[in-house]
Amino acid sequence: MEMLDEKQSPTPTPKYLTYLPHSGLSNQRIELANALLMASILDRTLIIPPAFLGRVIGWNRKWRSMAQSFEWRTTPKDFDTLCPTIRTSQRPSSYVESNKCQSYHDSGVIQWSDLHDLNSLRPYVSFQYSNIISLDHLTSSLGLCGQEVRYDWRVYEDDKVRHDLHRSHRNYVLNSRGRKEYFHLTSWKDWQQRPEKLLYLGSIFGVTRLNVVHSDHLALKNRIAKALIYRMDSPLGKTASLIVEEYLARSAYLAVHFRTADKMFSKDLDIHMRNTSQKIEQTLALPQQAPFSFCNLTSTVITPPSSNSNIYMATDHTHPRQRNSTLAPWFEQYPCTITLNDIPSSYFKHLDSFYDLIQPTKPLKRFLMPLVDSMVAAKASQVYLTPKSTFSNYIRQLHDAWLPEGGIST
Repeated sequence: MEMLDEKQSPTPTPKYLTYLPHSGLSNQRIELANALLMASILDRTLIIPPAFLGRVIGWNRKWRSMAQSFEWRTTPKDFDTLCPTIRTSQRPSSYVESNKCQSYHDSGVIQWSDLHDLNSLRPYVSFQYSNIISLDHLTSSLGLCGQEVRYDWRVYEDDKVRHDLHRSHRNYVLNSRGRKEYFHLTSWKDWQQRPEKLLYLGSIFGVTRLNVVHSDHLALKNRIAKALIYRMDSPLGKTASLIVEEYLARSAYLAVHFRTADKMFSKDLDIHMRNTSQKIEQTLALPQQAPFSFCNLTSTVITPPSSNSNIYMATDHTHPRQRNSTLAPWFEQYPCTITLNDIPSSYFKHLDSFYDLIQPTKPLKRFLMPLVDSMVAAKASQVYLTPKSTFSNYIRQLHDAWLPEGGIST
């Protein structure tokens, strides 16, 4: 794995590109995919920051404060002393320091290569990894000066489309909350003419960021998408395989994904569960009495008219089976539904090998559980997902990659 070293100069007069990661891992992966494509087209070396697990800072237009937070989190220091897990007289000395420590406890840092094998992309794009997210560190290491920081932009390869959007005053997209953004439309030529040796792009999130039409660029976009599928030869992949092959006894099952933690999704949860139930009943291909019933795993007694279809539920709900859970109606209708919480801890032993990239004494196991959740869901014969959720969208990508024929994702 090629890492960024002090005073490294890989080629004569090289040019570089990097960005600020933010938000959940699925959003960060979209950023990485965009950055890889952009670096290739612009013939720049991409400096890849690490991946962040758990609760991560969302995008803020005050990008400098974000950058400072990431620099603090990724610069090696004695976190155990600075941010003790048990409140003592050594607790953080200020409110700012306390917020930083809370961010440290709520997140984990991991190298992307632990999740995805990007080596297949090296013939098409130059990239290096950097553990520390710091503009000063980066410019010093590469002997650079000059930068370009932008957020509100999109690239259009087709000039006619770009000009038409401007003329019709449709040079924006609506985000998931209905707000207009990405007003500034650019071309690849605009970016290729930038003289800065380093393009520091802030956020590069958004599936509408890069609009390509050339066949070579479309092919590279597909290669990048394939490379960003979770590795099955890693401890993470072995964990998912162990659950599917042993605990679930290689049974055929459906999978659903329900997001509950974010108000944007929780307010429509009842509607989403009803819609998902209707889709399942309309497209159900599994026999009602499967050879191996998931009800045996939950000690559930089936009472008509409940369905006994095997279903795996991926969810961010911390206690989905509680009596007052917002998901309780689902378990009543589909009692043979299991969640990650139902799986014995012994099946997650492979995750004990993961530790924080910056603080090697910090285990990452609890931060990796949502990743396992997505992988087990994606292994289902059919998946039913949450609209507008990037986590759901990635489950669909995994499902389509692993079950390209015969599977259904909706």
